[in-house]
Amino acid sequence: MNRVFYFAIITAMALSVFGCARIKEAVKVLWGSSTQALEDARHQGVSKNYSCNIELCFEDILEIAKKEDLKVFIKDRKQWLIVVMGLKDSIETTEIGFFFSAIGSKETRIEVVSLSDYAQHNTADLFFTSLDKIYPEQK
Repeated sequence: MNRVFYFAIITAMALSVFGCARIKEAVKVLWGSSTQALEDARHQGVSKNYSCNIELCFEDILEIAKKEDLKVFIKDRKQWLIVVMGLKDSIETTEIGFFFSAIGSKETRIEVVSLSDYAQHNTADLFFTSLDKIYPEQK
């Protein structure tokens, strides 16, 4: 009984000091599903704006990933984020993130981000070339 009590006190103290967000992120890192590194690299990403609503752009990126035989690792509509892996001529586990931002009801900004410059630029070229055939780019 004393062990359970002490464990509960230590856990409560850790939550109050570190907060739930840090603990949640630490668990994601251990699990292998953290996107914090991609989030931190967004300022170095490649981006374009397209004349489509965010849901359509999201679905189109998933379709292109399927057509290119890429593994969709994360698909999160709450955060408007897709992470794929398996780009040809790249390490199998290299993560490439797609971040979506609604500019308006019919315009979406798509950012392609990877910690690998090769993967980031090749993926951006591949996906943006496909999207350019469907939607006009917004400048």
